Amino acid sequence: MADNQALIYEVTLDIAADAAGSFEAWLRAHVREMLALPYFQDARILVPEPAEGAAAAQRWVVQYVARNRSALDDYIKDQAPRMRAKGLKRFGDKMQISRRVLEVGRALTSATA
Repeated sequence: MADNQALIYEVTLDIAADAAGSFEAWLRAHVREMLALPYFQDARILVPEPAEGAAAAQRWVVQYVARNRSALDDYIKDQAPRMRAKGLKRFGDKMQISRRVLEVGRALTSATA
């Protein structure tokens, strides 16, 4: 993968039902703050449909588009601890988080699939 290729930095957040209302407003502000940093060029907040028999937690998935690998590495080294601490301070054990990095593949259309 070339260093100039954009990456998706995906954060999945499971929030206890009793904190979901205040979490959504906080998350939107948090994503705006993340986009103000020089590492990301775009983001989207996704709300998956609940699975059948799902627990009382609500799930959000945030996909940030990192400018490139260097930008993501710099974010993780320089800013991630501070940004992560904000959510943990506010929501603590009511929040479970997982993260992954995805390479952006070539888009397919019905003609190329």
